Amino acid sequence: MCFGYELDPEHRTGAGQVDALSVRIQEHLSDASQATPLDTLAAHFLARPRAGDVARELFNTYDRFLGLLADPEVRGHLEKLPREQADSDARYTLVRETSHSFQNALDRLFFDGGEMERLTKIYGVF
Repeated sequence: MCFGYELDPEHRTGAGQVDALSVRIQEHLSDASQATPLDTLAAHFLARPRAGDVARELFNTYDRFLGLLADPEVRGHLEKLPREQADSDARYTLVRETSHSFQNALDRLFFDGGEMERLTKIYGVF
């Protein structure tokens, strides 16, 4: 949402009085705040078809993770699993590996050397 304005060439064009720019940014943020995070990510990837591998990894692992946690048997098992047994538990390992795959996709999205990495360094890393 925060990077969307910078990533959309339509917003960066035109004469720039400070007041007009401020209004355009406010309108963008207002519109963007109405979308879900997944919708925002989907729109980003739809505008960048070459990022399909990252999109597939991100959405597939997110779906798999939610599916695992939505399964009453898996969720119940994890809720009752003693912490000291977690590292040797197959279900816990599957959920953990799925979350790592999701993190990998996010890392690729924000730190792939492209425009998102530049914006992450400017606006996201303090």
